[in-house]
Amino acid sequence: MQAAGAALDLQAGAAPGAVVADSLQLFRALQNLVGNAIQSLTGPGGRVGLSCGAAGGQVEIVIADNGCGIPPDKLSSIFDLYYTTKAAGQGVGLGLYIARSVIEDHGGSIQVESQVGQGTRMRVLLPCQRGA
Repeated sequence: MQAAGAALDLQAGAAPGAVVADSLQLFRALQNLVGNAIQSLTGPGGRVGLSCGAAGGQVEIVIADNGCGIPPDKLSSIFDLYYTTKAAGQGVGLGLYIARSVIEDHGGSIQVESQVGQGTRMRVLLPCQRGA
């Protein structure tokens, strides 16, 4: 894992309301997404961005990195149970599966965009309770 020297960029905007959620589950889902972003960094100049704000009346959380990216033929599998590209002993393929399950259990969705050699962007949308 190439975390040494990596930069973390944080941006927080106004949310349209509060997310009603199991905070521990949601924290672990986001922790998995950020952890994968950090692990994708391949050398000096690695950056992970984390932003939160409003999008169409929902709360939007974006985790973006400038890491190795995901090949197009692998994108459709990354949320599958036990799917991993990591070496033996490095991961069992549960992180993204669990993250998506938690987000969907909270009425949300997760979208991914990636380019090999350019990085990956995970966009999480969660419904909010207005006025909370």
